[in-house]
Amino acid sequence: MGSGRVLVVASWGFPPAWFKFRYYLRFDHVGLRESLGGLDGFSCSSCSSTLVIVSALKAAGFRCDSLIFGTDSVINPSSVDGGASLRKCAIEQYRSWLDSLWRECECCSGAPEGFVIHVLPGVGKYFGWRFGGTLDYLFNSVYTVVLSKLLSGGYNWVVLDLTHGINFQAITTLYATVAASVTTDLEDRLVLVNSEPAVGGRERCIEFSKGRGGTEVTESLSVIDVSRLQEVIKLVRYIKNLLTLNPSAQLARATKEVRRIKELSEAVIPIQEYVLALTNALAGPTFPNAYCLDSEEFRVSDKVLSNPCID
Repeated sequence: MGSGRVLVVASWGFPPAWFKFRYYLRFDHVGLRESLGGLDGFSCSSCSSTLVIVSALKAAGFRCDSLIFGTDSVINPSSVDGGASLRKCAIEQYRSWLDSLWRECECCSGAPEGFVIHVLPGVGKYFGWRFGGTLDYLFNSVYTVVLSKLLSGGYNWVVLDLTHGINFQAITTLYATVAASVTTDLEDRLVLVNSEPAVGGRERCIEFSKGRGGTEVTESLSVIDVSRLQEVIKLVRYIKNLLTLNPSAQLARATKEVRRIKELSEAVIPIQEYVLALTNALAGPTFPNAYCLDSEEFRVSDKVLSNPCID
């Protein structure tokens, strides 16, 4: 049976639209599968795969915390009182939905403990309102929350459930969770899961209202380019390698990306040059007032020599 702590991260869209199915868990990650022991293949009838995953992990002996990322577009801004917060209303709505889903979950017992709900800005048109969330803000929001949780210590596994997410939201949650796992040396213990496509469905766990998006018909959609999130992952790995004195083989390409951002370049390039000196057994150039070759390939700058971290 398992031991230790697991952080479950999940992106949720609109729970009232979900149907109840019997979910069967099959983890391909050898380490987690062995930790689960006889519970690999665990099955449970539920409207949410996330709750099945949490229940299976707890049944296997793991201590489990969960981060749920929803979206504020589930709330009609017109229904929010002037002094109320749209995000706060959305969090309260997701909490109510979580309680309903938990009650209808075959393998869930007691109260839904260990769940923290965060709401991200919506993207698109709902209820006649345009929600203008940006890719960068969504990524930073998820990354900050997941990283803070992992840095609190003691997590052995990270399980990311992408089953219920909305397209852009699921993608940003994926990249942000990968980046946080790389930062905290848990990338090899990150497990990504997604269910098979749901077809049909007879029973819902929450009363469903078809009026969520308003009465307007969407006639046009923007195609969102999310490719720059991959560049963020590259930069995270690059900086992680520098901090562990292990410059990557993609150093030149990473350096090019870093130099595009002035603030990042000023902070990181001197560290890169210092690490290059150390990893090439060139201790001399790291000392103050050392003679250096001024070239594009290798240079120990004045900023490095005056860096308080190495004085």
